[in-house]
Order: sequence, then structure tokens, then C-alpha cells
Amino acid sequence: MTSPRPWFDQGPSRGHYERGSIITTDDGTRWEILERLKQDDIQRVARSRISPSHATLKMSCIKTNANPSERSTTEAMLRVYLQIPHTGSEFEDSDTRAAQADDTFQPEELEAYAILSDHATVSKFTPKLLGSKVSKQGPSGFVPGGFLIVVVWERVQGLPIGDLTGMATGYWALPRNERAKIREHSESTFNWYLALANFSSPASVESHYRDFDYGPIETVPTVGFNVESLTHGGLDFDCWDLGGRQRLRPEWTPYIKADAIIFVVDSADIRLDDAANKLTHLLNEECMREVSDAPLLAFANKQDLKGAKSPVEIAEALHLRELGDRRWNIAPCSATDGVGISGGMDWLVQALKSQRKSQRA
Repeated sequence: MTSPRPWFDQGPSRGHYERGSIITTDDGTRWEILERLKQDDIQRVARSRISPSHATLKMSCIKTNANPSERSTTEAMLRVYLQIPHTGSEFEDSDTRAAQADDTFQPEELEAYAILSDHATVSKFTPKLLGSKVSKQGPSGFVPGGFLIVVVWERVQGLPIGDLTGMATGYWALPRNERAKIREHSESTFNWYLALANFSSPASVESHYRDFDYGPIETVPTVGFNVESLTHGGLDFDCWDLGGRQRLRPEWTPYIKADAIIFVVDSADIRLDDAANKLTHLLNEECMREVSDAPLLAFANKQDLKGAKSPVEIAEALHLRELGDRRWNIAPCSATDGVGISGGMDWLVQALKSQRKSQRA
């Protein structure tokens, strides 16, 4: 990401996001801007398959239509998402820029706050969604008809362990024992356990993980990432379940320091071509080049269902034999009862131990 351009200080945005400005969310709540905190932009080339080009502005705000006695306790955080033109098209005519308008984009944090705000087990330290506004830019906008989205969430005390760009510097700067405590509290709060990389839609591997002494779990679509630690075969694993949506993939980079990749396939899903394309794109991502020798374990899930493809058929559909020198294995499993998971993990442990031994030689 290059240095952000002042998108919110020029053109149609000028003067709308200054201290004292009022932003009204869809529920009618009026928020007064207190301070501008951070401005970022992600500008992509034309026909990018990732998220559309957009700028963001993070601010602190306060509810203006609250009772005077409540104003001191209604301070919140607000972020504006503004679609901007693709690289090189900033000075094109309005019709050209309007052709780039995206009406399907939804910020991941809006989805995350919506889910977490309704979850029965969230802690008092989990920010709640306070409001949002989804609108379109006018004819004079940077991208006429492009998205203009506002997200407002509760301000809570604490140390940020990550930011919108995916840089989890706060988390990785903590001592190992404190990172372990964060994982432990996440486990006790949400009880979400998913595989390292799952690209089904939605991302839900319903597994008891009986081989790892876990009880029944609740699964939800992956928003951003989930993290879980486990031990198998004498090795400790920190498993990152990364959201597979294309607009999230640029944010993978800080987390792709992996020793192995687990790819979960729905054996009963006829869209194996789609799974193959997603795996190919995953392995070809720029951030994956640093882990080009990481063993790949593919779980052929839902083998208990009628019509499920065999592991051999899935290996052919995923083109696993074309992976060159990368070690890979496909393990049949049924995640609902845990059958086959331990066998797949046994292979992964041996592959990692063998790899480490050869690296020392």
C-alpha cells in the first residue's frame, strides 16, 4: 500500500468530514465528528479480481441526539468507505469512472460487527455495531454511483492487536504467553474452531475435533480470520482460518508465514472446478511465494454423504499431481464425526518433521 492520497480532502468530499461535521446513519442517529484519526486507500488496476479501489477514513465521534447527561458516554468510532477510481483513471470522464461503480461491496468489519453484536456469548470488550449507512456517490463523485458506506461501532478500552490493513503488529509484538491468553479467551468466548484454510461457501467445517479432545463446536462463516492452537503428534499448531473471499486476500500477507496449508473440500459439492480455481489462485498469490515448499493437506470432507467424490477423483479435479515439488496428500474425512481427521493430521506431522530433518542436513 502506497502513501494514502487525501481523497477526503478534495473534490466532492471536501469539508464533509471535519471536526464538528454531522453524519446521519440509516437509523436516524446523528454522529458528530470529534477527530480524524487515520486515512488509507487501496487503489487497484482495472479489472482487478480483488476488492474494488477504495479509500477509508477513521474518526472518533459522539452521538449528538443523546441526552446531555449521556453525551460523555456515547463516544464511538466511525469509518467511511469511499469507492475511488482504478489506477490511471482518476482524470477520465465521469461516464468512464461511473462504469467502475460497485454496488455489491460490503466492508468485512460491517459484517463482523453485525455478527458479533448479535452473538449471545460476546464479552463486554467486544465492540458492538452502533449504526451504518450504505449509499451511493452522486454524479460529481469520484466514482459516480460508487459505494459510500459508513460504519459506527462502540469504542472499548484495550490494545488494538490488528488494524484494517490486516497488519497484526500489536498481536505479534506481545510475548508468547500473552498471545496464548488471547487465544484461550477467544476459545472460551466463541468456541469457534475451523481449519487453516477453507474456501467453501460459507466457510463451515462442522467438526468435533475429537482427536484433539474438543467437544462439539458451533461454526460460522469466516469473517477476516479465526485462530486456534492445538497439539498433534508432538507438534504444536497455530491454525489460522483465513477468510477466502477475494477482497480479503491482500490482507493475508501478515499471516502467511505458514509451515503448512490445509485445504478443505466439500466432496459432495459439484463445484469442484471452482474449488480447483480457488486453490490455484491461493497458491499463486504473491504472499504465498514465501511458503512455496509448505506441505499441502487436502481434506476430502463429507465422505459420509451419498454421491461424494472419491479422494482420487478430487485429487484429479484439484490438479494436485501438477504441484511439482510441493508435498501434498488428500485425506478422506467426515468432519461431523471426526473420522479421518486424525489420519490426515498424522501425515502432516510426518511431512513437517521430514522437511525439518532435510533442512538441517
